[in-house]
Amino acid sequence: MHTSDPRRESGLPPRSDSASEKTPGHSFPAIDGLRALAVVSVVLFHLDARLLPGGFSGVDVFFVISGFVVTASLLRYRQQNFGEFTSKFYARRILRIFPPLIACLLITTALTVAFVPKSWLSESIDSVAKGAFFGIGNISLILSQDGYFSPRTEFNPFVHTWSLGVEEQFYLLCPALIFLWLRWRSASSFKGVVARGCLWLVATISLAISIYQTSTWHAAAFYLLPSRFWELACGALLCLHHLDGKGPVSRNRWHGILGWFGMGLVFLGFFKAHEAGFPFPWSLAPVIGTLLLIHSIAGTTETRGLLQNVLASRPVLWIGVRSYSIYLWHWPIFALLRWTSGLQSVPTMVIGLSLSFLLGDLSYRWIETPSRRRHHLAGDSTKKVLLVGIASISLAWGVSTLLFTFSKHLTLCRTGDVHQWFPRLKISHAQRSSTFEGRTIFVFGDSHGPAYSTALSGISEKGAEVVLICQGGKPVADLLRPVFPRLQENSWWQNGFAKIRSQARPGDVILLASLRMNRLCDQWGPFDASHIESQQNGIQASKDRQEALFEATEVMDSLSTLPISVVMDAPLPILPAPPFRCSDWFNRGNPGCKPGLAISRDSLQKLRAPVMASIRQLTKQFPRLEVWDSFEPLCPGDTFSAFDAQGLPLLIDGDHLSAHGNRVVYPGLENILLRLWSSKPNPTSDTTPSSVRIPI
Repeated sequence: MHTSDPRRESGLPPRSDSASEKTPGHSFPAIDGLRALAVVSVVLFHLDARLLPGGFSGVDVFFVISGFVVTASLLRYRQQNFGEFTSKFYARRILRIFPPLIACLLITTALTVAFVPKSWLSESIDSVAKGAFFGIGNISLILSQDGYFSPRTEFNPFVHTWSLGVEEQFYLLCPALIFLWLRWRSASSFKGVVARGCLWLVATISLAISIYQTSTWHAAAFYLLPSRFWELACGALLCLHHLDGKGPVSRNRWHGILGWFGMGLVFLGFFKAHEAGFPFPWSLAPVIGTLLLIHSIAGTTETRGLLQNVLASRPVLWIGVRSYSIYLWHWPIFALLRWTSGLQSVPTMVIGLSLSFLLGDLSYRWIETPSRRRHHLAGDSTKKVLLVGIASISLAWGVSTLLFTFSKHLTLCRTGDVHQWFPRLKISHAQRSSTFEGRTIFVFGDSHGPAYSTALSGISEKGAEVVLICQGGKPVADLLRPVFPRLQENSWWQNGFAKIRSQARPGDVILLASLRMNRLCDQWGPFDASHIESQQNGIQASKDRQEALFEATEVMDSLSTLPISVVMDAPLPILPAPPFRCSDWFNRGNPGCKPGLAISRDSLQKLRAPVMASIRQLTKQFPRLEVWDSFEPLCPGDTFSAFDAQGLPLLIDGDHLSAHGNRVVYPGLENILLRLWSSKPNPTSDTTPSSVRIPI
C-alpha cells in the first residue's frame, strides 16, 4: 500500500509528530512542503493581491491534499465496523482541528468587539464568526451576500473560515463513501459497481455543479461544498488508487518530469488564475498539478529528486507543519490591521506577516501539538473525546455570541454609542400624537432615505405613516448623473412609482432622498484628487448633470400627476474621511483617515453649487416643489466637522447622517410638513435646532 503519512490528516491542518501513530507505509515530508507552498500563496494574495494575483488558488491545493491524507487516515480503520470507523475519525478530527480553531475564533472575537466599529462594512462579521464554530462560515457568507472578491470581505476577520467549512462538510460524506468502497469494491455484483463508482459519481456531479454555478451563481460556486467536493474527492481517489497498488513503484526520469509538470500547473494557477473563471476552469490547474505532485512524491523508493528535496527542506517544512495555524491567524491579523493602523505600507505588511508566522508558531507549539498527542482513542475514550469536543465547541460559540451581543458595552470604539451614531426607524404607537394623523410620507430614493430614519421616527410619533421605498445605489432625481436609462422602462422606478400611486391620498408627501453631492470618500477610504476632479468638473461632468436634470424633470412630470406634495433634500455636507473608521485613537493614523474629519464651508459650497443650480431650475419649472436644505444647521460656521460642539457625531461615514445628525436636521423637515399639512406655523420655527425638543 502506498499512502501518505496518516499523521497529516487535513488539507489545512498540519501533522502530529508522534512516532506511535505510524502505520505501515511511507511518510512523505514533501507533502508538508506542498502545504507550505499553498499557505504562502494564500497569505501573499491576502496581503496584497498584486503580489500573487492567483494566490487564492492555494486553497485548492489544500483541498486536494486534504482529500488524499484524510482518506489515508481512514484506511487505518478499514477492519472496523462502520460505527467505530466513523467515530474514531470524527474524534481525531476534533482533536486536530478544533483546539487551535476555537482559540483563534475566541481571541479574534474579543479583538473584533474591541477594535472594529459598528457599520455596514462590519455588519456580517458576527454571523460568519458564529457560523465558523460549527463549520458553516461559508454558508453564513452566502447569506450575507459577501462574495470572496468583494471589498467588504477584506474587513471581515472570519472570512477565511469558509474553506474550513467546506472541509468539515466534506468530512460528513467522506467516511461513508470510503467505507462503502473498502467493504464492497471487490464484489463482482452490482454492489461492487456501486461501491467502486459512488465516489466517482458524486465527484462528477460536483464538477458539473462547479461548471454551471461559476457563471450563474459565482459566490455559491466559490464557497459551497457542492461545487468544491470534486477537488477533495480527487485527492481521495488518488489515495484509493495507490491503495490498489497502482501508485509509482520506482523513480525514473519521467516520474521526475511528472512532478515538475505538476508544479508548473500549480504555479500557473498562482499567477494566472482569474476570479471570474473560478472555480471553473481555473481551479483545474492547481488541482491537476497537486495530484501530479502527490503522485510523484508518494513512491516506494527512498531516492528523492531535486523537487522533493526542495519541498522537504527544513525551512519549507517549518512552514508546512505550521500551515494550519498560520492559515488560521494570518487573515484575522490582516483584517484587524486594515481596521486600525492600515495595511497599505511596507512596514505594516511586514508587521502583518511577522505576526502571522509568530502566532502560527505559538499556536502550533502550545495548542496543536499538545492536543494531537492525545490521540490514542479506544473504547470509551473515543466517545469522551466526541462529547467533550462538542461541548467545548458549543461553549465557545456561546461565549462568542455573548461578546457580540454585549459589544456596545465592551467596545473601545466611539460607535459603541449606538443611540448617537445609528439612525433607526422606531415607531411607537403608544407615544403618538395627532399632529400629522392621517398623513403619509413616502421616502423614495437610495440609502440616504433610511439614513433619515431617526428624523422620520419623529414624524411618525406625530401621527404620520412612514413608507420607505429605497434601495442602495438607486437615487431618484439625483441631479449628478442619469440613473435610469429610459425612465419609463426602468423596473425600479416603475415599481416604486406604482406603489406610491396605489397608496397615496390627497395631501400626502413624497420625499426624494439622495446624496446629490460628489463623494470625497467611501467606507473604504478617501478618493484621490483626480477622481474627485473628474466627477465634479469638466465637459463630461457638465453633460452628466444636464442629462440628470432632464431625468429629474421626467420624474417631477410623473409625480405631478399625483395629488401629493414633493420634497427634495438638498446636498448635505460631506467629509473627506469616514468618521466611523477614523474617530478612535487606534485608527486615526490609518492612511484611509489621512484627509481628516473636517472640511471648509467654502469647499463644500463649491462642491454643491452645480446641483443647487439644477435645483433652482427645477423649482422654477415646478413651483410646488419643496426643498429641504439642512446645510446651515449642520454647518453653521466656517468649517464642517464630523462632530459638533458637544462632541456628538453628525455623519456616520463620509455622507450618511448619524442619529444625532438626524436630530439636528429634524426641525427643518418638521417645519416643511407643518407648512404642507397645516396653515399653522411651527411654534418652534425661530428656535435654534439644539434647543428644539425632538420627540425621538
